Amino acid sequence: MAVTLEGAIRRFIGLSTDVKPLPGQRGDLADATAPALTAADLPAGSSFFETDTWRIARYDGAAWRYEETSDALARTLDELLQAQRETNELLAMIAGKL
Repeated sequence: MAVTLEGAIRRFIGLSTDVKPLPGQRGDLADATAPALTAADLPAGSSFFETDTWRIARYDGAAWRYEETSDALARTLDELLQAQRETNELLAMIAGKL
């Protein structure tokens, strides 16, 4: 196995039904003018966390492959994501009152 710089990986979060990014697809699927992703935009080791299933998929340079996630870790990740959403909502409310 070749050594790769892990700091260059990308981390994505979405639903299990969301289209996982691949080279050749638009970076922003909602924006028809967004440029297509290149292989350099999606290095091997990048991850996609599914918030509804708690599963993690890793991109191996050719395809997305799922890895096993323990239930305890999945619940912790879900709780952290929920806390992050609540914090974002609170900050938005505070910013709206300034």
